[in-house]
Amino acid sequence: MALVQRFMELDNWPASRKVALLMVLVAPAQLVMSAIVYTTSSASDILDRELFGRWMVLGVVCLLVPLILSLVAVRAGAEGRWLPYLLPLLYGTWITLGMYGFGLWSTWFAMAYPLVVMIWAIWLGGAVGWFGVFCCIAGITVVEILQATDVLRYAPFMVDRGIDAQHSGGWIASSGVAQLGFFLISYALVVVALSARKLQDARLAQAHQRLDESYH
Repeated sequence: MALVQRFMELDNWPASRKVALLMVLVAPAQLVMSAIVYTTSSASDILDRELFGRWMVLGVVCLLVPLILSLVAVRAGAEGRWLPYLLPLLYGTWITLGMYGFGLWSTWFAMAYPLVVMIWAIWLGGAVGWFGVFCCIAGITVVEILQATDVLRYAPFMVDRGIDAQHSGGWIASSGVAQLGFFLISYALVVVALSARKLQDARLAQAHQRLDESYH
C-alpha cells in the first residue's frame, strides 16, 4: 500500500516523470529476464545465438535511452511531452524485430505488443497507446512487405524452424521464462496503476464527504 500511495498522483505527474518511473520499474526486470532467457537458450541449438544476443542487447538499450532522457528531463524540471512517444518508436521497433526474428506469423512473442500497448495507454495516456497501435501495424506491414518481396528471410533467429525442434528443454525453458516474465511484469504494472487510481478516488471521496459534513 505504501508503494501505491507514492504513485497516487500518477495521472497528474509530468510526462517525463511518468516515463522515468515506468523505465525504472521495467528496465531492471527486463535485464534480469534477458540474462535468464539467454542462459537457458544455450541448451537449445535451434537459435542463431549471435543474432538473438544482439537483439536482446538492443532491447535493453531501447529501455535505457528513454530512461536516461527522462531522468535528465526530470532533473531539469521539463515536462517532456514527447518522451512517451519515444517508447513506441524504440521499444515498439524492438518488439517488431523480435516478431520478425522468431517468425512473424508463428511466434508467441506477438502477444508482447498488445500487452505493452495497454501498459502505455494505462500509464501514459490513450494517445500514446494509439500511437503504439499505429507503430505496431506499420512495423508488421513493412516487415511483411519485405518478406513477401524476398528482401528479408523468414524467422532469421531460428536455425531449425521445425515443430519437433521446439520440444527441446532449452527452448521450452527460455520461452517459458520470457512468456511468464512479460505477463507478470505487465500485470504488476497494471495493478500498480489501477490501485493508485482507486486510492486517489477514495481520497477524493473522503475529501468531498468532509466538505459536505462541514456545511452541515
